[in-house]
Amino acid sequence: MKRKIQKLTIGCFLSFLLFFSVLHILLPDTGFSPNENRYLEKMPVFDFSTVVSGKFMSQFTDYVQDQFPFRDMWISLKAASELILNKKVNNGIYVTENALITQFEEVDLNQIKKNTKYINQFSQDLKIPVWVMIVPTIAEIYPENLPKYNLEVSQKELVDMIKGDLNENIHFISLLETLYLHKDEPLYFMTDHHWTMRGAYYGYQAFMQEKGLEQGSLKEYEQKVVSENFKGTSYSSSGVFWHPGDRIEVFTKPEFENVSMEADGKKYDSMFVTENLELKDQYTYFLDGNHALTYLNSAEGEGTLLVIKDSYAHDFAPYLTENYKKVILVDLRYYKLPVSDLIEQEDIDEILILYNIENYAEDTNLMFLE
Repeated sequence: MKRKIQKLTIGCFLSFLLFFSVLHILLPDTGFSPNENRYLEKMPVFDFSTVVSGKFMSQFTDYVQDQFPFRDMWISLKAASELILNKKVNNGIYVTENALITQFEEVDLNQIKKNTKYINQFSQDLKIPVWVMIVPTIAEIYPENLPKYNLEVSQKELVDMIKGDLNENIHFISLLETLYLHKDEPLYFMTDHHWTMRGAYYGYQAFMQEKGLEQGSLKEYEQKVVSENFKGTSYSSSGVFWHPGDRIEVFTKPEFENVSMEADGKKYDSMFVTENLELKDQYTYFLDGNHALTYLNSAEGEGTLLVIKDSYAHDFAPYLTENYKKVILVDLRYYKLPVSDLIEQEDIDEILILYNIENYAEDTNLMFLE
């Protein structure tokens, strides 16, 4: 009896392998995974050098994993089984009742210190105001959404450390208290690591208040919802592909329609790229996503502001066009020319350095500030 059961088990296993091997051959390869928001591996080129080096087998393994039949179903099944086993983390994402939250349990304090040193060195010889805004993530503002037992770092302690290490001539904008006060509002997306345009407004308001300029409320803006089904980076990583999407809420004024944009040489009629709502990454609706160099030219405001930033600036920047005639955004991941030359060429009046705390803790590109 035992031998029959063993034979049956082996037979079922071999049949499973044969069935999916045949499916793998018959089904066409998938080029892009919308749920994971990435391009999947293609069949590697077979030649002598790649076989000898072992590169072919490594690439072939990745190819088989990426092109396995019904891949999304298996990913979701794995995520569901983790939840059934009461595991609250999948692929570095906390899967909670209300949100999908990126883990932030380890931090390289040396990298944070280095980045602050680069900013200090950069600002030392500048004769224009420099502002630094470090944005906390959803985990800091809504800790009640995290599992009861977690090892999240204290973002407040990191922000306080950065503030204390900055030169005295640098103006630091703290957002913790401001965002805590408004936490009953949707300040962050539930399936993505960014803040919403509502959350970004409170960051903008804090920036203006630090400059001595009082701002009104969001009631002064026209509010509209441009998407009800945004599924961002946390969704893509979590495997929880049954999770409902976010709404993208936008706040505008008639003056925004007069702002022109140029990003990496391409010209746009608006800061809001409507056709990008048809893409998986709907966050690129704001400023068309990541670019090395972006110009916003406004009929309002005065002077030129340079923003050295990560993508948290994308739904923040439209507000700045109310106060500055020109806003220039630089992403150091892609912009490799001397920033000092840009400051001189564009006659920059002020500089804002804006990063979320996780990016600030990990980014190695601030070393290119010069």
